[in-house]
Amino acid sequence: EETLKEASALIRAVNSTAVIEKTVFCQITLDLFGGKSCSNSQGTYAAGADPNFVTATAQTHAPVDVDRFLRAINTLQRELYRAKGFLKTETGAVYLDWTPSSHSCFELPGHNGPFGFSLIGPSNKAPAINALASRLQSGSFNKG
Repeated sequence: EETLKEASALIRAVNSTAVIEKTVFCQITLDLFGGKSCSNSQGTYAAGADPNFVTATAQTHAPVDVDRFLRAINTLQRELYRAKGFLKTETGAVYLDWTPSSHSCFELPGHNGPFGFSLIGPSNKAPAINALASRLQSGSFNKG
């Protein structure tokens, strides 16, 4: 009981409004994100994702100029934590995975979709991140 009081005091020191659940033999169902996760063509996301992050997604259908898109991503190097997804190209499909320090791009023979891309960054950079996702989805980086 004393250990519980000490742990509660430490939690309250960090966040005075934190919900502290006391259980018997760890019998509790925790809902850490405020709802059931949802799945879509871009992935599975927590329903109440961390408010400190923003995830902008775009679906694509036409071939994308990956090099031109990478140049655009690199202009947001200070705004993005990660960018990843499946892109259609003139020669097939690729999986592009970008971080501020590196990127990789793998061909995916036989992949016919879905094609979607996610951009992840801090919530205070949402306008720039959402704008890039909108440009991708609207066809600004389409080949040709």
